[in-house]
Amino acid sequence: MYSHTLLRGGLAAHYHVFVGDSYQHLGPSRGTVSAFDKVTPTHKFYLSQSFRFGPEVSYAAQCVLESVYGVCNRTVVGSRIKDSFVHTPDPRVFDPNSKLKRAYIAKSNFELYKIATEICEDCEYIAASMTFAGGMSKYGYDDVMDIYNLYLIQEGLATRETVNIQNPLVAKFETIASLTTFAKSVEDQDLHSKIMMFHYSGSRTPNHVTLLTQRCGTAASEADITFSTIGMAKGLEWDWVILKDDAPFDTIRVSRSPERRLLYVSLTRAKKFLTINSDVLYAIILARDQLQVLVARESVGENVKCLHCHAPIIGSPIPLLIKVLPYSIPSYGDRFREGYLCPRCTIWGRPRVPDFMPDVWPQIEYEIVPRLMLITGKLMLIFRKLDLWFSTFYHQEKMIQFHGL
Repeated sequence: MYSHTLLRGGLAAHYHVFVGDSYQHLGPSRGTVSAFDKVTPTHKFYLSQSFRFGPEVSYAAQCVLESVYGVCNRTVVGSRIKDSFVHTPDPRVFDPNSKLKRAYIAKSNFELYKIATEICEDCEYIAASMTFAGGMSKYGYDDVMDIYNLYLIQEGLATRETVNIQNPLVAKFETIASLTTFAKSVEDQDLHSKIMMFHYSGSRTPNHVTLLTQRCGTAASEADITFSTIGMAKGLEWDWVILKDDAPFDTIRVSRSPERRLLYVSLTRAKKFLTINSDVLYAIILARDQLQVLVARESVGENVKCLHCHAPIIGSPIPLLIKVLPYSIPSYGDRFREGYLCPRCTIWGRPRVPDFMPDVWPQIEYEIVPRLMLITGKLMLIFRKLDLWFSTFYHQEKMIQFHGL
């Protein structure tokens, strides 16, 4: 909040200016309250110009605003920074000579623990300096060691005199099962997440916690790699942000669920490169973008085959073709191929939708009218009847062709 005093006609007028982004509110479920809800403004102005990232990241942010928040009357504008969420580096490779500071951002502490231990154990990252946003003490890994010690007591491998359980809540229980039951009954997600960390590491829990402590103690300004939850990432920025998937896709696809509000916060941390997750991809698809562009036929090589039907594109009389752009979803292990579509697949082919979201394609309104106008010179209207998400759907197609256009 900024305060300013102006003199008007010899009288002092005091103004209060509140600056913030209501779309980055993490929600009451995370113990936060939006200050904007407590203030009734006399004037409201929208600051839509970003100086952190360029046009591609701003476009992804805009797709999330439209798909998740239903905001269609304001546009996020990027600066002249060269950025990308399509042509991004391979996150499986670390170049010690690179000046890119990367951050792995996850929704849950458990997912962050998994990726952090995997990277710390991977020889590819042996030269990388690492840290946790806000410091490791913010993530409660000492509690994971307490849960491990409870396991030793449960199995008769130690006694309460030989191991020290520092967390008084964990010390009250006799078994891991009873602790888990308690965490579920009171809906303590933080405690349940730490129990899941223990189950993930098992007997290697001391090794993993020690490894993270030793490898992730670099100062934040010096670290090559930063691990962060979305909540800890607020207000921070990195050259390259890699978003992780925290749950099976079909459990988080409700368009405006509170958890998907976190998308906007996480992806707007990126400055140059953004490696998207399935949630961001879904938001982009809902915004009617297939990550395809029109290119001139003469710019395509002679031995190119269609990405869908594998038919040769050579000899096509159509002056324009569709080029499919590549993009990477690290949680699903591969980079979607780039290529070109033949005229038949351009007009009648199903939208390119990843295998892990097969029921998305009937909900997409293909921008088929302008595409047909550009490619075939004909106008074709397709009427489709679509049901809402999570219900049985069918679609009927009726074509009306107007020639001579």
